[in-house]
Amino acid sequence: MHDVSPIGMVAAAAREAGLPVEMMSFTKRLRVGGEMCAVAVARSKSDNGYYCARITIPRMTKYRFLIVLVAPGRPKCRILVIPTSVLRERFPLNGHRAFIFIPTKKRKPGSTRNRPRVDWRMYVNAWHLLAA
Repeated sequence: MHDVSPIGMVAAAAREAGLPVEMMSFTKRLRVGGEMCAVAVARSKSDNGYYCARITIPRMTKYRFLIVLVAPGRPKCRILVIPTSVLRERFPLNGHRAFIFIPTKKRKPGSTRNRPRVDWRMYVNAWHLLAA
């Protein structure tokens, strides 16, 4: 049977990329290519053309990668494989929650406040980072 849950979709994509996947007992984490990964979903699309994923930064210290499933169930569903070291540089660990705004393919990444711009699109299907 085909698992259409977000975690199942991520696991299937990782297997398609040739990586071994171990499902963990908790629903929002996987071991992919031997690395512990957290999984987040970016479902809501704002009026300005960005998908939003809410993550909890302190929990990211337990994982080496965050895998974000963007727009599950839509034809243009994408998966981002982001090293948590990038998240820790971008978001200091002094906050509990952070939001990642992922532009649609038509939009260019923008900056918010004094934080540097990060083009999250460079992490689309970046499974090679887990295979390294």
